[in-house]
Amino acid sequence: MAILVVCADGCRRDETPAPATNSTAETDRTASPTREGPPVRFPFTDAAEESGLDFVHFIGATGGYHMWENLGPGCAFVDYDNDGDLDVYLVQGAMFEPEKTYPDCIFPPRVPLPPRNRLYRNELVSGGTNHGVLRFVDVTEPSGTGHIGFGMGVATGDYDNDGDVDLHVTNFGPDMFYRNNGDGTFTDVTDAAGVADPRWTASSAFFDYDEDGYLDLVVVAYCDVTLATSRKCAGFLVGRTREYCGPAIYNGMPTRLYRNQGDGTFVDVTLKTGIADAYGHGLGIGIADFDGNGWLDIYIANDGDANNLWLNDHGRFTDVALIHGAALSHSGMAQAGMGVAVADYDDDGDAEIFLGHLTGETNALYKNLGGALFEDVSMPCKLGAPSKPFTTFGLGWLDVDHDADLDIFLSSGHIYALETATNPAYPYDQTNQLMIHESDGTFTDRTAEAGPAMKDSAVGRGLALGDVDNDGDVDVLLGDNNAPVRLLRNDLANENHWLLVRVIDGKCRRDAVGATVTLALSDGRVLTRLVGTSGSYLSASDPRVHFAWPGELTAMSLRVTTIDGRAVEVDHPEPERIMTLRVEPDAGKTPP
Repeated sequence: MAILVVCADGCRRDETPAPATNSTAETDRTASPTREGPPVRFPFTDAAEESGLDFVHFIGATGGYHMWENLGPGCAFVDYDNDGDLDVYLVQGAMFEPEKTYPDCIFPPRVPLPPRNRLYRNELVSGGTNHGVLRFVDVTEPSGTGHIGFGMGVATGDYDNDGDVDLHVTNFGPDMFYRNNGDGTFTDVTDAAGVADPRWTASSAFFDYDEDGYLDLVVVAYCDVTLATSRKCAGFLVGRTREYCGPAIYNGMPTRLYRNQGDGTFVDVTLKTGIADAYGHGLGIGIADFDGNGWLDIYIANDGDANNLWLNDHGRFTDVALIHGAALSHSGMAQAGMGVAVADYDDDGDAEIFLGHLTGETNALYKNLGGALFEDVSMPCKLGAPSKPFTTFGLGWLDVDHDADLDIFLSSGHIYALETATNPAYPYDQTNQLMIHESDGTFTDRTAEAGPAMKDSAVGRGLALGDVDNDGDVDVLLGDNNAPVRLLRNDLANENHWLLVRVIDGKCRRDAVGATVTLALSDGRVLTRLVGTSGSYLSASDPRVHFAWPGELTAMSLRVTTIDGRAVEVDHPEPERIMTLRVEPDAGKTPP
C-alpha cells in the first residue's frame, strides 16, 4: 500500500514501503490485506482513486502555522442533478501569499491551478445487491462551483423550493452561496442573497426555524482572527519550535441565523431570535427537535467553551445547554467540541447528541431523557476510553452490520504534532474508528474487523455518509486535511433487509428537513431515523434515511411525520428498494 508523504519542501509523493519483517499490529498501520488478523466482518474499500475522485486537499502552509490551515476540510454527498445517485462536492484550501508558487508534485497533472473547490458528477454504471460500479467526472468548470479561497465546510439544501439542491460554503473569509439552476450549472448569489459573512465560519446548516416553508440558514463562527492578527505559538514536542495555536488565545464569535424571506434573499435575525445571547468558539452543529415541541432546535459544539443548546419556542431561541445537561462533560468540564452527530440511537422517540473531542478527553454521548434533558452516558456505553487517544472531528451514525442498531463511524486527526504520527513532515495523522452498537446498548471498537482501508492513517476532518452506489448500505466520504480525498465504499454482503427512503414535503417541493421516519418490525421494535443533511463536521450527507434489519424479520409499516405533524404511512413496505414518500399539504396530522 502506498503512503502519502509530505516532503520537507512542501511537496507530496507516494512511497511504498518495503515489507516489514518484525512489525506488529500496533506499529504496522499500512499492513497488506493478506496479513493475518481479525476476520473482516464490516468491509470498507477505498474507492476514491479507481472511481475518478482525484481531489487533493491543500493547506497552503508556508511556515506561519495559521490555525485555519489544519481545521478543514468538509465534504458533501449531494444529488445536484436529480438523477437518483449521489454526487460529491469537496472544499479546498488556499495559499495566501501571492508571491509563492504551487508545488507541481501535489496535484494530479490534469488538475488546473490554483486549487479550488470541486464538484464531481456520479455516473453510476450499475447498482443493486452486486454494488454499483462507481465513476466520477469532474464538472467543476461547467457547473461554476470552483470557488478559490480558504474553504472550511459545505451545507446543502433547496433554499428556493425549486426542486434542486443548493450549496452554502463556509470559509476563512467571505462565505459562498451557490443557487442550483437545474441544468447542471450554479449561480453565485452570495451578495444578492445577503449571506456574505466575512468572518472565519465553520459549520452551517439549512433548516426551517420559523416553519414558513422556506429553509433558513444557521452559520457557526470559530475564532476572531485575521491573517494580520494571527499569532505565534510554541511547539510541544522536542525539536518543534512552532505549533498551531489553540482557540483560547482568540475571542469566540456568535452564531448567525439568517431568515429566508422567500424571494431569494435572507435577513440576519441573530439578535431578534436570541441567538446572540451566548457564543463560543463554534465548530460543529446539530439540528433536531430535541424537546419534541414541533419546532427545530440548534445544538452547537464549541471548542473549549460550554456548548450551546438553542431550544426553539415558536421562532425565539433560548440556550438551555447548561441547565439541561448538554453543555459540559460528565465531570463538569468544558471540552474541545469538534463534530456533532444527532440521531435517535436508542429508538425511544427523541434525538440524542454525540460529540467528537480532543486527544486526552473522551467523546461524549448525551442521552435524551425526554424534554431535551440530557445525561452524558459515554462511560456506561463504553464510548469514553476507546476515544481518549483520538482527536475526533467527523462522525456519524450508520447501521454498518445491518442489525437494526445504529453504529458510529469516526474520523480523527490531531491539531498538535504527535509522536505516534507516521508522517514526520506533517505529524498529525490518526486512524479512523468504527464503534459497533451491541445488543446491551454498549459500543465496541471493531475497527480491526473493518478491512485494510481502516488501517490507513490521515489527518481526518470532514465526514459525510450516504449510499453512493445505491446498493443498500451506507458509504463514507472523508475530507482529510492536506491529503487526497477518501471514499470508503461499504462492501457488506446484504444478507439482511434494507430500505432507503427519501422524504419530500409536498408543501415546499423539497426534502422534509426535520421529519421523523419510523419503521415497525415484526418483533415489535420501532426504528427511528431523522431527515436532514447537516451534522458531522463541516459536511453534508445523503438526505435519504437508511434502514436495515435482520432477514428473519418483516417490515410491518413505514411512517413519516413532518415537523408540523403531517403524516403518511405505508403498510408492509417492500425491502431492498429505494423509495420516495411525498407528504402532501393536506396529509392528516399525528394526534397529540
